[in-house]
Amino acid sequence: MMRIWTISLLTCFLFLSCEEEKGDPVPKIRAYKRLDFSSYPKNYKEFTDSTISFEKADYLKYELKSKTDSSIFFNLTSKGHKMDLYCTYYQSKNIDSMIEGSFELIENHFGKAGDLRDTEFIIPENQVYGVGFEFIGNSATNYQFFVTDSVSNYLHGSMYFFAKPNYDSLRPVIGFYKQDVEHLIKTLKWGGQQDTIETN
Repeated sequence: MMRIWTISLLTCFLFLSCEEEKGDPVPKIRAYKRLDFSSYPKNYKEFTDSTISFEKADYLKYELKSKTDSSIFFNLTSKGHKMDLYCTYYQSKNIDSMIEGSFELIENHFGKAGDLRDTEFIIPENQVYGVGFEFIGNSATNYQFFVTDSVSNYLHGSMYFFAKPNYDSLRPVIGFYKQDVEHLIKTLKWGGQQDTIETN
C-alpha cells in the first residue's frame, strides 16, 4: 500500500513540474565579467623623440620595432588586457597616397564589422588633422586612426586585442583604450625635443 502511495505522489509531482514549465520560454541574458580598471589610473606623461611627441598613459609600454630617417614603427602595449596599438609614422611628400592606403585597410576590416563610427580630429594649433574609426562588430581590429599635417608628416595606428573577436565582451576595454588613443592624437606634435627615442 505504501508503495502505491509513493508512486502516486511522484506522478503528481512530475505532472505539476511539467505544468510549471509550460509557457513562453525566457531567454537567458548573456553576462560578461565586470572589468576593474582601478589599477590603471590615467596618468599621462609626455613622450618625445626626434620626429614626434605625444602624451601616453603610464601603463602603456613603448616598444620600438624599427626606425629609419623617414619612418618609425612602434607599438604601445598593455600586457594586462593583451592590447597592442600598432603605430606607423612616415615623413613623406606623398600624403595623399598614405591616406588612400589607410582607407583601404579600414575598408578591409569594415567588411567583417556590422557598423563603423568615425571621429574627426582638427587641431590647427598642432597642425594635426585626421579621423578615428571604431569598428562595431567582431572584426580583428577594433579601432584605427590616421592623422597628418597635410604636408609631410603622417601617423597611422591600429588597435588589436589578443583574444577571440567578440565586440560585446571587449566593448568596455575598447572604450577604455580608445580614450588613451584620442588623448595621444590631441597631444600629438610633429618634431620632438630629443635625438633618441625614449623606451620607458
